[in-house]
Amino acid sequence: MTPRAELDFQTFFYVIRCDVEGDINLTIDGKLYPISAKNFVIQIGSDVCILGFQPTFGSSYGPEWILGGPFLREYCNVHDVGKKQIGFAKSKQ
Repeated sequence: MTPRAELDFQTFFYVIRCDVEGDINLTIDGKLYPISAKNFVIQIGSDVCILGFQPTFGSSYGPEWILGGPFLREYCNVHDVGKKQIGFAKSKQ
């Protein structure tokens, strides 16, 4: 099943079914980063869930999203200040 989310215009959260399974796949610099449902579905009520990613509005560069907690739970961030690089490693969950 493809995850389907609907924007709640009062809260600007995307409401999603709590029983969604599967991954959302992000491609960053040509590399695939799958995010599992257990990390992107956030339960906020007994039967209400929201998408853990949030859009930003008003960007002149096209669609932009705040990846936040779901991405950080799925991948560890590795910062190399000397080489001015950021890398990602799969987290142990």
